[in-house]
Amino acid sequence: MDIKNLELIKKGGFTDIYQKGEVVCKLGPLSHRDILWGQFNLLRELDDPHFPLVYDWLKDDKFCGFTMEFLKASTIDELFQKVPKRKKDFDRLKRILLNILDAISLLHSRGIIHGDLKPSHIFIDEDDNIKIIDPGYDPDIITPLYAAPEAIMGEPSEASDIYSIGIILYETITGKKPFTGSLQKIVHSKLAEDLVQPSQLNPSIPEDLDGLIQRMVSRRLDWRLKKVSDVWRQLEIGSSGSVVSVSFLPVFVGRDAELKYFDEMMKVCFHHSADKGVGMCKQVRKRIFDPFFYQVIQLWDNA
Repeated sequence: MDIKNLELIKKGGFTDIYQKGEVVCKLGPLSHRDILWGQFNLLRELDDPHFPLVYDWLKDDKFCGFTMEFLKASTIDELFQKVPKRKKDFDRLKRILLNILDAISLLHSRGIIHGDLKPSHIFIDEDDNIKIIDPGYDPDIITPLYAAPEAIMGEPSEASDIYSIGIILYETITGKKPFTGSLQKIVHSKLAEDLVQPSQLNPSIPEDLDGLIQRMVSRRLDWRLKKVSDVWRQLEIGSSGSVVSVSFLPVFVGRDAELKYFDEMMKVCFHHSADKGVGMCKQVRKRIFDPFFYQVIQLWDNA
């Protein structure tokens, strides 16, 4: 495989993306073969317009990967570079959301969790049709900023994809990343802090969308919308004029000891880990998943 004849269009921590004409090549080191092979086979089996077409598997003594169609579309963050303010902007965002839900519904109907939904994985054309890339949960390649708390800890579910879509919507509507800082800080915030209500950052947001996002991004699984059908139903309720009010209670009030233990274990984890990017979430689970800490992690689900 001679990559000199290909144009590098994106360099990532896990794979590099090359283009030649109307075909894209997604290539990574041989150490990532199992993950890439899994993505290739999954996309080939899906054969659905919400996901890119894949063509051939590629492998030589250095690289492996596959070819797929070139997507003539923009990612959702490219499309919404400015915070939406007008009704038609929010109407368009709702149409895009419905298309995303259609795609994720297909995955879930086949028992598949996407696991790494983020703006750069959602492509939208001029007619608001969408294509989602890189389906298939793998703990080594999830993106902590958009991943649900339970997905970071290795226990993803359909609700985890709902959470990720909610975080994408939150960021699109507010123009702000909901979590910042180190991976340690992001994970801590996801477990112990509620997000600022979207309408406080963008007063133009419709009330139904404001309530919907709050239900999607709850760190508490018992409060979060768990299935695509739940989100569809919530959208219908909002469209009928009913407004859902959501009140979040702090999960860790009165649990200073557990939070202190969490911080100490996270510091130990990152002190011993020199790796960046891929595999960091795996390192977190490996080093802090003793029986006592596991009980702390479950507090958001059981409190």
